[in-house]
Amino acid sequence: MLTAPTPVLVTPQALPLPPSPQRATGMSGETPIPQTAVSGPDDVLVREYQPLDDVRRVHWPSTARAGQLMVRREEQAWDPAAWLVLDSRSSSHGGARATSASFEWLVTLAASVGVRLIDDGYVVSITDVDSTTHSSRGREHLQPRQAWLEHLVDAVLTPQVSLGPATRILAQQQSGAVVLALLGSLSVDDAAHLVETADAGRGRVILLERDDDSRAQADARQILSAHGWAVATARPDSDPAAAWAALRAASAVVDR
Repeated sequence: MLTAPTPVLVTPQALPLPPSPQRATGMSGETPIPQTAVSGPDDVLVREYQPLDDVRRVHWPSTARAGQLMVRREEQAWDPAAWLVLDSRSSSHGGARATSASFEWLVTLAASVGVRLIDDGYVVSITDVDSTTHSSRGREHLQPRQAWLEHLVDAVLTPQVSLGPATRILAQQQSGAVVLALLGSLSVDDAAHLVETADAGRGRVILLERDDDSRAQADARQILSAHGWAVATARPDSDPAAAWAALRAASAVVDR
């Protein structure tokens, strides 16, 4: 007896990663002291409650004085944001001799990091070098983790040779988000594009190691380091958890 086919969607594997520093903490794990802890409750900046606001941000003293619900305006403390750049350039993965292995590794890393940050309370967005974007904030996504993985199903290598389109997307976003670039290779031009997109100390890079790493790549890393970026390297056959740990270690050094 014939039956109707059942479609199956195979999503990238999200491997377990150690928790990231949450909420108001940076990628290094350092916890900045909120301004309200210094100024006292009477100095908190507040606004009227809006639908879908987190009830944990209700400021009760101001609510009592105003006679209506008021919430803190500490957006970053409650809604930390991160942007991922997925390097989908075929030239970064071997050019004409490119195989899918290193790119597939980056996709797995993007899946793992994205799910980790979503679980830790971040609003996470991603763009590739063709400016295709996705955000975990979408209200239609009742399961942001699954939506994140389904978005990455369509990730493919492209002939684009510059990070410019991706970094232009980042430049249009509100400042303050952590930028995490997952790169197959790094040039001086790439570094110049990246340093224009994030505040000093907010940028992070995981860079694939290659046997033919060039002087130009070393110069590019120097540019990023000089602008407060943390760079960690990883082999495309390594455990993504090791790359995540290396990035956190590099971030801790930069943020001291």
